[in-house]
Parts: sequence; C-alpha cells; structure tokens
Amino acid sequence: MAFLERVGVAGVQFTGELAAAHAAILWDEIASWRTSADGGAGPPLGEELLANACTADGFKRAAELGSVGLGLVRGEFLFAVGVAALVDQQFTGGGTVADALTSDGEWRTLCRLLADQRLRRMLAEQLMFILDAADSAFPPSAPVFVRCFDYGDAYSGTGGGLRGAALLLDQLPEAVVFLANIVAEAQARHAVRYVFAMPMVATYAELTETVALAGRGGVTFAASPDDLTRPGFGWEVETPAACLCTGLWSDHLEREYGIVPALCGIGTNDLTQFTLARPRRMPVRLVDARHEAHPAVLALLGTLADDCTGRGISAVLSGAAGEDPGYRAFARQLGFLVSCPIPALMTVAHDRLTPVLTQAVAADRLVDAYGVADAIGRGTRH
Repeated sequence: MAFLERVGVAGVQFTGELAAAHAAILWDEIASWRTSADGGAGPPLGEELLANACTADGFKRAAELGSVGLGLVRGEFLFAVGVAALVDQQFTGGGTVADALTSDGEWRTLCRLLADQRLRRMLAEQLMFILDAADSAFPPSAPVFVRCFDYGDAYSGTGGGLRGAALLLDQLPEAVVFLANIVAEAQARHAVRYVFAMPMVATYAELTETVALAGRGGVTFAASPDDLTRPGFGWEVETPAACLCTGLWSDHLEREYGIVPALCGIGTNDLTQFTLARPRRMPVRLVDARHEAHPAVLALLGTLADDCTGRGISAVLSGAAGEDPGYRAFARQLGFLVSCPIPALMTVAHDRLTPVLTQAVAADRLVDAYGVADAIGRGTRH
C-alpha cells in the first residue's frame, strides 16, 4: 500500500472481489433500492452517492434514496428504454422498429430511426420525457451526466472494430447531434446541471470534432459550471490516454473554444482492460483477482483526480470497481464522486422488449453482455 501513502490515501482496504464485479450487482450490496412489506422504499443510502439510472422512475427512486444527482445516464440504455414505445411503429417503406431491432442490432437500428423523420421525432420525445424527470427529482445544479451512445467493440468486428467516440464520429455522427440537441433542450428548460459526454475518448481531435458537430446542429456548451442556460460538456475517461491527457485537453478546450468541462466520468472496467491488456469478460487468474487495484490503474486515477480537482472539474467514478467499499473510500480521498446503479422497475412494456428493459434498467451490463437485438431474440425465439 505504499502507493496509497504516496498519493495521500490512508486507512483504505480493498475488500471486494473486483474481478467478479459484474457478477455481484452493486445495488444488492449497498441497498440502492428495496421494497418493504408495506410497499415503501427501503433504507436510504448510507453514503453520499450519485446514481447510474436510465428511466424517469429510476431518477425518482434514486432521489428518494438520497442520491445527489445522476453520475451516469447511458445513452444506449436510454435508447433501449425509449424505443419500447416505438416497437410497433413502421419505418417509411415498410417494416417495424421491432423488425429492425431483431435484424439490424442496436446501433444500426438507431441509424435507421434517425433517418426516418417521424420516428426520429418520436424517439426524441421519449428521451426528452426521461431527461425531463431529472429536474423534478433533484435540486437545482444537481449533476445529470448523459453519456452519448456507446456501441461497438474495439476487440471485435462490430462497427468495424471501433467503439465509443471513434465509432460515433466515424459512422454515427448524426447520433451525436441528435442526443446533444436533446440534452441542450433539457438544459434550456430546467435548473439541474445537464452534461453531454462522449464515451471512450482517446484523442483531443475526437473532442473538437464533437464540439464542431454539436455547433453545426445548433448546440453550444457552457463556458462555466455556473452557466445553466447551456449544457455542460464532458467525456468518459476509459483509456490511459484520456487519464493522462484530460488536463491538457481541458486547457485547450477553454482556450480555443471557451468551454470549461463540467464533468469527467471514469469507467474503471474499460480503463483496467486497456491498461493491463486483459480480457474484460473472461475469468482471470487468482493472483489477478483485484486487478482494478493494480498500481498502474491507481496511478492513472491519481493523475486524473489531480487534473480534474485542480481545474474545478467534477470527476465521477462510475465503473464496477465502485462496488468495493474500500475502492469507494480510496476514490473519494483522491477527490472523486462515486456513482452507482439504481434499478428502475419498468412495469409496463411491450412483451418483445421486456427482456431488454429488465436487464437494461436492473443491471449495468446489457451492452457488455449482449445487445438489444440478442435480448429480443431470446425473448421471442426458441
């Protein structure tokens, strides 16, 4: 633990089996939400946390528990929830949204929806309804961190072997403009701090291209954390490059575009995978059981925390490592906020989407394990 002493962290012990993070859903451990015998909510959170959630119901329940904001609203989960009302709607030229989901997969279906102006408007209305709910759930200036659609896999042929910002900017640029406009509209109407963020950013050029795309779509980002007339801008830090360069990127964005980043989310799952060149979903050797506590990963987190806190940027740890109480304590001592999943129980959904919604809103692993199309297929085929 000499490293912890060097970065000024004392009295912290990592107690969880971090390599099995996705096997133990976080909200079971820390009582994110329970239903008591009389139908009321269970005990409130015993610590200050942001929430990972993707439904209006989830936002409300997170606030009831005492969450201080939303540290991660995953765009791909918003899509999974928002599209539930559209499955029977027809595309121009025939075929339903459900047909497209079962044949095209998530991100290709999103492309088709955005190309159909009627369905595009309907999807926007669904996502806006969800984001509107954050304002009634949380007090003014509470953070609502909305991450753009994170599709693809850097280790497979999905999306041509691209993922995150690279896939969005290369093959789904219209999706960036689409969601940025929704977040901007939500910010114009409400007093909470909405932040639009890009996933898995690795270069400054990806950030500047995002800013340019949003600008062409009529969206400008806030110049200070106090500006609640425009959405904040941020990114999810999931690569060593982003950990090491976030401070530099932030300074350039302020100097060249007048943008002061509001939040930087940190995904420990991906950061560990890319830092240690480990398979993400395969078991590791026993000696690696706490690999998210590897000194290299901790050193990157320390660098990121220094760069963010020194510039007034909120750093939010939302990865699965946060289910370890010791890891949460470590992150807080560095200066991170911690965000955790909140299950949102969807009681009314189209039969074909029930498997999707159950997993998308009750766990933080839908996109990691398999996609919307696969889940629907499992629910309708034998």
